[in-house]
Amino acid sequence: MRETIIPLDVEMLLAEELKAAEIDARPIPYPEDLGKTLPIVIVTVTGGRRLNIVMDEHDVSFDVYATTVSAALDQARIAFGVIASLAANGINDWRRADMVNTPYVNPDPSHPTLARVSFEASVASRASITTR
Repeated sequence: MRETIIPLDVEMLLAEELKAAEIDARPIPYPEDLGKTLPIVIVTVTGGRRLNIVMDEHDVSFDVYATTVSAALDQARIAFGVIASLAANGINDWRRADMVNTPYVNPDPSHPTLARVSFEASVASRASITTR
């Protein structure tokens, strides 16, 4: 048998971290009923890299939707704090969370009636190792 290193489902794990802080968060894809349950955070991995045999780094985008820009900003600031403190407080095995930018208003042309605020982070986690 040989070991195979399989990346973690980072979108799902980060959504779990936000849910543990009582923030409604989901990994992509966008829910069909986006706009019916607000505010909501959509978590999307946009890239990443293997740091070494046991650690991966993930580039992640967080899109916070709400009925108003003010509500989206408020929720984004809370989510930002949760993600920024992952290495110290996370429920999963996070090694580091570097915030790429702070929350900013980011209108979504696909959903023009909803307010969207976004931020990005780079998070490092252990890689999942399985034996086959």
